Amino acid sequence: MTHNFWATPAEEPAEQTNSSYEVALLDPEQFSPEPDLFYTDEYASRLTEMIDHVIEQEGPIHEEVLVRRIARFHGFKRAGNQIQDIVLAIAKRRQSHSREKAGLFFWPKEGFEARRAPARWKDRDDEMRKVEYICMEEIRAIDKLLGTNGDPVELARNLGIARLSQFAKERLIEVVGE
Repeated sequence: MTHNFWATPAEEPAEQTNSSYEVALLDPEQFSPEPDLFYTDEYASRLTEMIDHVIEQEGPIHEEVLVRRIARFHGFKRAGNQIQDIVLAIAKRRQSHSREKAGLFFWPKEGFEARRAPARWKDRDDEMRKVEYICMEEIRAIDKLLGTNGDPVELARNLGIARLSQFAKERLIEVVGE
């Protein structure tokens, strides 16, 4: 069965050509990270390009994941408040975003208005298996595509979550219903 990459909560399962989660690759030659300049105003335009690239490749992407991607690319071991504030201020200005209980999700330009989320259920690493890092629209798209009928345990199993925490189960039930 072939499926479309994008699915909407209101649609029947769409045709999907790529159901894998792919982490954005930031090419050092293209984006030239300079950690010493990270906190300066003149570096903001280069940071904007990096942030836009990650959002366009991985969106919808949770705010914490976006901040970590940019911080790691610059060689920072952790993303403190200052790094987080800089990245999120730029992302909020430049990209479409939605707010959920789980946080902000930044969306690629294409797909935001209709809330068209990809149903990326394969190849999620440990970080991207966390249900709080998957927006509601994508959880619904995955549920619809896989025909799990809102079953949180089956949905979690398909996402590669071996042990479903109470928090994760409650989020899945809240998003897709019981």
